[in-house]
Amino acid sequence: MSKLHVNEINAKGSDNTGLSINDTGRVTTPNKIAFKVIGNAGGAAGAYVATSPIIPGTIRHNHGSGWDASTGRFTVPSGGAGLYWFHLHMGIVRITSNGGSAYPRLWVKNSVGTQLFVPYSYVQLPSSSSYSNCNITATWDMAVDDYVYVTFHGTNADYYADQSELSFEGMLMG
Repeated sequence: MSKLHVNEINAKGSDNTGLSINDTGRVTTPNKIAFKVIGNAGGAAGAYVATSPIIPGTIRHNHGSGWDASTGRFTVPSGGAGLYWFHLHMGIVRITSNGGSAYPRLWVKNSVGTQLFVPYSYVQLPSSSSYSNCNITATWDMAVDDYVYVTFHGTNADYYADQSELSFEGMLMG
């Protein structure tokens, strides 16, 4: 039986570490591409919004620097083409009349802005005291400079833009 003992695997012709293996056998990928952003609206009344596109204000992590906080877009960085996983979580709240609806959408576009994929969620609430969680999870093969962002359209509906009720995240799966 043969064993190969390594601590790092580098890209061919480069000193960039592709994989690290520590003494316990855990594998890490130092050059990963992943982001997570969450809402940062303060106070209960100040957290109800209907702005679009949705731009969560707090960056939890931005490995690979693909998230742009000024535009609310994740753009695939150089060398990052592949299969991506995305997830949006938001709370739909404050229906202000006898019912309402909301359409959060996750837009995937190529580098010139052509729509590639637009999964959405539809939430319909019957009364002014209604509340619903809304989630969109999607995977998509993306090329360098393709991008993704989230929009919101509500009729008598807002979303809660606090860290507990608004998050958007994604990562390169491979």
